[in-house]
Amino acid sequence: MNTSPRTVALCLASAFSTYTTATSSATRVLAYQLLHSGTAGTVLSIPLLVFCTRAVSKRKRERLEMEDRQRDLLPKLSLFQLVQYSKILFIDADTLVTKPLDFVFHDEGTLTQATGTYPETIKEDNGVLPRTCMFSTHGDLQESDHPCPPDPNLDYSNGGFLLFTPKQTVLNYAHTRDGNMPWKPLWHVWNVNWPTEKDWRGGAHSFRAN
Repeated sequence: MNTSPRTVALCLASAFSTYTTATSSATRVLAYQLLHSGTAGTVLSIPLLVFCTRAVSKRKRERLEMEDRQRDLLPKLSLFQLVQYSKILFIDADTLVTKPLDFVFHDEGTLTQATGTYPETIKEDNGVLPRTCMFSTHGDLQESDHPCPPDPNLDYSNGGFLLFTPKQTVLNYAHTRDGNMPWKPLWHVWNVNWPTEKDWRGGAHSFRAN
């Protein structure tokens, strides 16, 4: 799978559909980090796409659009229609990035895998599953009292840091660890939720509060 800068994208989304002043500021800060920071910004000029709901005011949309021409504002649901990209990294706006994330697209956990055929794991409303799939994330640590590195066999995924192919829209529903399209764990340093100082000292590249 081609993972050149033109075929992958960083996608940033607000954690709150109402897009409060605090969320607006967090989105702008994180976008600046990803595009311009000398220590955390993209080193491969990977494009950044910002997703938001219709609840975001026109003034706030225009402000985001004016701040950087590399940034596109798109409706949140169109995230799954960007088939021009082979891989998309979705990041919630309440994330702190301290090191570049470019090479997460080459993580072993992002290799395409064949979809399983175990009939006992197919739900009635799953529909026809694709022949191959790729959905990678971290397990949700759920509390700050966790080991570093964390347990790679956690069952529930971290919904604020997801890497996937955009043709897949079923996310956590179909991508269970024991299903036909299981999500694969990324290297633990790419992102940590419920972070502590030991995660920072352990070399984590980004942090999400919960």
